[in-house]
Amino acid sequence: MPFVDLRAGVGLCDYQDRALALDIDRDRYFELKPELTGLVRRWLEGFELTFSQTEALTKSGLFGVSETAGLRHGHDRRLAERAIVGTEAPVEIGVRFVLDYARALVWLSFFHWSMRRRSLRFLLKIANARAQYRAQGTARIPRTFPPGLMICLSAFSRASLLFPRTSRCLPDALALQRLASRHTACSKIVFGVQADPFQAHCWVQLDKVVLGQGLDVVTGFRPILTSP
Repeated sequence: MPFVDLRAGVGLCDYQDRALALDIDRDRYFELKPELTGLVRRWLEGFELTFSQTEALTKSGLFGVSETAGLRHGHDRRLAERAIVGTEAPVEIGVRFVLDYARALVWLSFFHWSMRRRSLRFLLKIANARAQYRAQGTARIPRTFPPGLMICLSAFSRASLLFPRTSRCLPDALALQRLASRHTACSKIVFGVQADPFQAHCWVQLDKVVLGQGLDVVTGFRPILTSP
């Protein structure tokens, strides 16, 4: 009997008796119906599924057939432990800062403008392009943060003040991922949810460190998907 696994770009979160999904291709979050929730929980817990149950999961559009059992979760479970915003210390306004500030303005403008004009998958591809290129080598989590990344965060935190303060987490995260990937191939965009009432948020994370926003902003959200 074939196995099933989540399709690429799909995240699941079993949270407070609700099964929530994020489907990048559909550009939306949604709650699974009770009958599908039961099957997803059986899959998450590692139970063997019947042919009809496997078929029901694949028909949902969230799962595809796999030759192996695969991972039983839809996201990286590495929880954040600290944050670096970029405003913790004074920054020297030098050439590197000015260049990063200009790059931040360009990417922030692009992603804020593109939000209702381009699909989420397309925007993630642009945001992650440089990280995926760098990851073709050996992508290792750095033990210390390179000075270039610290300057980048400082420039980004100041440039982002020029953009709208509401409904900005996604374009900000996309822009910061594009900028951070100049310095590391290991940063990721993390999508998180709260169940009741439903809220969604996203942020950039490097290992267990949140980049560009405070830890208190993200701790109330359960990760549902990471990209790339």
